[in-house]
Amino acid sequence: MKENCAVRMMTLIEEIFPLARRFNSPGMDRAYEIVQEHYDELSIYEYPSGLVCEDWTVPFSWEAKSGVLKDEAGQVLVSLEEEMLFVAAYSEPVEGWFSKKELLAHALVHPTLNDVFMFQHRLGFNLERPQWGISLSQNIVDLLKEDKKYYLNIEVETKANSMKVAEWLLPGTSDRTICIAAHIDEQLCNDDLTGCVVGLELMRWIQEKTDRKYTYRLLLFPETIGSFIHMYSHQEDFANTICQLNLEMVGAGEQLKIKHSFHGDTAIDHILQMALAHQGVDYGALEFFDGYGNDERSFEWPTFGIPGVALQRHPFQYYHTSKDTPQIISPEYLLEALEVSKTFVAIFENDYIPEYTMVLPPKLSKRGLYFDAVNDRENFKKFNNHLLYMINGTSKLSDIAYALQLDFFEVYNYIEQFVQQGLIIKKEEIA
Repeated sequence: MKENCAVRMMTLIEEIFPLARRFNSPGMDRAYEIVQEHYDELSIYEYPSGLVCEDWTVPFSWEAKSGVLKDEAGQVLVSLEEEMLFVAAYSEPVEGWFSKKELLAHALVHPTLNDVFMFQHRLGFNLERPQWGISLSQNIVDLLKEDKKYYLNIEVETKANSMKVAEWLLPGTSDRTICIAAHIDEQLCNDDLTGCVVGLELMRWIQEKTDRKYTYRLLLFPETIGSFIHMYSHQEDFANTICQLNLEMVGAGEQLKIKHSFHGDTAIDHILQMALAHQGVDYGALEFFDGYGNDERSFEWPTFGIPGVALQRHPFQYYHTSKDTPQIISPEYLLEALEVSKTFVAIFENDYIPEYTMVLPPKLSKRGLYFDAVNDRENFKKFNNHLLYMINGTSKLSDIAYALQLDFFEVYNYIEQFVQQGLIIKKEEIA
């Protein structure tokens, strides 16, 4: 089962990765087509170029058709054909002879890795001030001479087109919604095709749960501009959204980490922490503005105020570089992130407010619910003492488990015996 899941995720990554994907582009159009071929439950929203949403405008479609840098002898130093990141996304076309100084004024170069090209993400956010841009490896820069000129030619095609956002909606008995999000653009792999494929597999798993309490919405955006435009255009869809889980760079990197919500100590943060602990993951933590920022920032913007937590592997050595390819992705890391995400959802689905039905404490030994204070001192203290005294008819099971640093499902299974014997009722199930 897990093997099939890993194969599906890696297959989709390898299909989409070669496409030049940025905001609004033929590569993005094809990426959405591929995803729909694998998951026909997805709906595609389209936003035409030039659509204005307050300060933000849907960009035109952009595609690099060719790009080459040559020396005076005509030797090709780098071309778009051999390195997709050479031409910066949303670069202006340019042709001419330039000095080393002039080239470097428009070039992005990695500060420590000599053999990589960097993903230039800034030009697409600054279309009001168009300019040309390139990425060069330090090895290429070292070949450039101060007293020489170099021929650069970049050809691009721009046109009107619709920027797209993919959605998969799974209604529950309540319209209270949990949003799963990832961005599908950026011409990279770990960042963030890995989040996309984990999100899709998570929704496949949720779809099998026909007795869902919550509604689930998966969104695959062009990063930032996609979430801004989509949320602004569908504000009513987010009125009942209680939280967002952002999946970002989960296939490679040093350590899986929770990226906390803006307020940092909310029930959503606690539930994700309990999911990580339940899976036995050696995880770390990042504050909201630390690590790699993504669409959780859109959800947490004060006018939306939707708590956004994230899973990401951090630090990631090849962040925004040409070495972020399918070859570095660990299927085991993808499965780990998927299992944590499933547990996150399962805690929500099984959570409720427990309330006693009797005035006096039940006789635990009579009902087979007692842990011996001498022979099983640890469970006696955890369950018969602290846990049972935390049940007050107002606190959710997840709040109690987190406060006592107990595994949610151990607590759930123990209290479920009280429910079955009519000693506790599930007073409220929806957050």
